Formats: sequence, structure tokens, C-alpha cells
Amino acid sequence: MKALLMIALLLCSGLARSESVTLDFEDLPRDTVVSTQYADRGVLIGSDYGAATVFAGCCAASGLNSLNGGGFRGITLTFVDPADMFRPAVTDFFSVTLGDVDIPGNGLTAYDLDGNEIAHVLSGCVAAFACPGDSLFETLTLSLAGMHRIVIAAGGQLSGDPAQGEATVDDVVFNVVVAQVPEPSALQMLAAGLAVLACVALHRRRRAAPVNRGTNASR
Repeated sequence: MKALLMIALLLCSGLARSESVTLDFEDLPRDTVVSTQYADRGVLIGSDYGAATVFAGCCAASGLNSLNGGGFRGITLTFVDPADMFRPAVTDFFSVTLGDVDIPGNGLTAYDLDGNEIAHVLSGCVAAFACPGDSLFETLTLSLAGMHRIVIAAGGQLSGDPAQGEATVDDVVFNVVVAQVPEPSALQMLAAGLAVLACVALHRRRRAAPVNRGTNASR
């Protein structure tokens, strides 16, 4: 019976970890500026090259819509608590499909809560216009704990050349995010530690007091 219960718990925990969120942008009208529409699913979307907008011209991996990240040059996704978009969150898996890939230098870069780069993956396209262009859909993935922000380079900027209009961004998939509780500052931790020590000392004194009074009375 215990063995069956253990197996059930393992299966349930595995299912919980396998939950994921998929965004294909089919729920938004063309030319919509995308920012906080998916905050309740754990992600904010923007672009360092202008507004991130819904595109329906071509090269969607599924359906009709994809994302245009500022002239198809890049998208930034920041993970947040679905219940509070001002509280940071992290994920351990991310996947995206790029369309119309025909120059090198596209890829994904992941950053942790402190802004440190922790993961990086490049597109397989290594020579300009040697890739199949509109007919190519390339899926890139990152699998690593602690990813808070993902920057999708879709304009070839990772090749070292200036970013240019290029790939579409579609079919974003990520594991359900885990909200992060802000860590207390060093002073807060010190104050809490001193308070605990003071409580312990006071408790010991109160326990010792009756013993001392009893000893004096017997004398």
C-alpha cells in the first residue's frame, strides 16, 4: 500500500512539473501592441526596438498570428507572478519558434533575477541567406532553473552585426512560473536574529527565576 502511495505521489509531482503555458497570439487582433495581456499567465512582453505587435503577414508557425518585435528584431519576455505582475517569477523551460529565418545571429539569452546571463542558444543558420527563408521554422529551447527574463534575438544581432528586420516569433512555450519571495535585507536578517536571541534569553531567565526563589527560601 505504501509503495502504491509513493508511486502515485511521484506521478502527481511529475504531472505538476510538466504543466506548461503556450502562447500562439491567435487571441489578439492584428497590430495589437503586446505588453501585459498575458500577465495572468506569468509573462510580460516587450521589445528593445519599439513596440511588440501582433503580425499576420506571413511566417506564423501555427495559425495566422506571430509577433513583430520592433521591426522583427527582438522580443523580451519577463516572468512574473500570475497573481501579481509586480512580483518576479522564474521558469525552468522555455521554447519559441522563429519563422522566416534566413540570416545568422538569431537566438535566445536567459537572465536570472539579478540580471546575470545564465543560458544562451543560437540559431542553426550560419550563413546569410543560405537558409530556406520563409519556408524555415526553427524551434529554439532553453532548459535551466532560475530563468527570469528571456531575450529573443530575431534580427541577427547576435552575429555582431547591427540588428535588422528579420524573423517572426511564434508558439512561445514555458513551464508554469514559480513566484519569488523577495529576500530580506542583511539588516532585516540581523534584526530578526537579535530578536530571536533576546526571546531565548528572556525565556531562560523566566524559567530560572522560580528555581532561584525556591533555593533562597530553603536557606
